[in-house]
Amino acid sequence: MSRLLLAQVVLALCILSAAADDGEAIVSRFQEYLRIDTVQPKPDYYKAVDFLSSQAKSLSLESQTNEFGFVMNLQPSEAEAGFDIRIPPSVDSEALERRLVEEWAPAARNMSVEFKQKHSGEPLLTTADDSNPWWRLLENAVKEAGGKTSKPEIFPASTDARYFRMAGVPAFGFSPISNTPSLLHDHNEYLGRAEYLKGIDVYVSIIKAYASYEIKSGSRDEL
Repeated sequence: MSRLLLAQVVLALCILSAAADDGEAIVSRFQEYLRIDTVQPKPDYYKAVDFLSSQAKSLSLESQTNEFGFVMNLQPSEAEAGFDIRIPPSVDSEALERRLVEEWAPAARNMSVEFKQKHSGEPLLTTADDSNPWWRLLENAVKEAGGKTSKPEIFPASTDARYFRMAGVPAFGFSPISNTPSLLHDHNEYLGRAEYLKGIDVYVSIIKAYASYEIKSGSRDEL
């Protein structure tokens, strides 16, 4: 499960300082953090695109708000920029927070950081491979219904599955949707009739598989 850091970077600048320049410097530091050196003698562009796509799904860093005063002909004494940061479990959130405070928004430059929302602690993950019997059940049930599972990924937003994981219960996020544009929470989000009906069969197969599963002797620890 990915964790969410919503950082509100407040740039408390002096009146005589170059507010716009410092704001651009902060954004540049964030961009440098995410920059990937792709200089190779014989670059594999397709591999690079695949890698960047996978990273984009698990780590986002987007400037959501930028406020630099409200008077058009007056240099503001304070500037504010907001960033929505979503990090994968492989990233050390404490180390990232230190970089925010020490490098990107240091107090020595009259800058400060305020977290509007922050979730810390150990990441809660459920193993999604053949070592997990629940994953094998899910994968086989989908195949029996005529579908197939895609490569497991970490969802970059929050789901209710995190509450099960907090209670020590393995949990997967799954939707039997294919041949459908990704319009999650977007305009005109829809699911075609045929996909909807196929999804019912998939769910029936999954429910039957989980409901009829018998724990073998001595395998409870495996679950």
